[in-house]
Amino acid sequence: MEQIPRCTLSDCEKRRNDSVFGKLTRMLYFIITQYMHYNRYIMKLCGLEAIMIVLVLFVSVALCKVVKNHRTKRGREKRKESMYLLSNALVGTKGSVESYL
Repeated sequence: MEQIPRCTLSDCEKRRNDSVFGKLTRMLYFIITQYMHYNRYIMKLCGLEAIMIVLVLFVSVALCKVVKNHRTKRGREKRKESMYLLSNALVGTKGSVESYL
């Protein structure tokens, strides 16, 4: 029985700092190796299974990019709105203080 190698601290740090694409490819590699390990009688993936795995990988990467892009756009809009409100509040406060003096 083969032993599964454990990750060292540097490997874990690399994984924590890795990009989304790197994490997805590592997950895909892990799934394929486990699939091959537990199904030794099937030494090659069928063409359809390989195509499905690649499609799932590309769709998940595309979804991650879309979600990230959407989040950054919403964050940018919220920052602009908060800066606008803050500047209006400061101008309003300054005007009211000057009129009070």
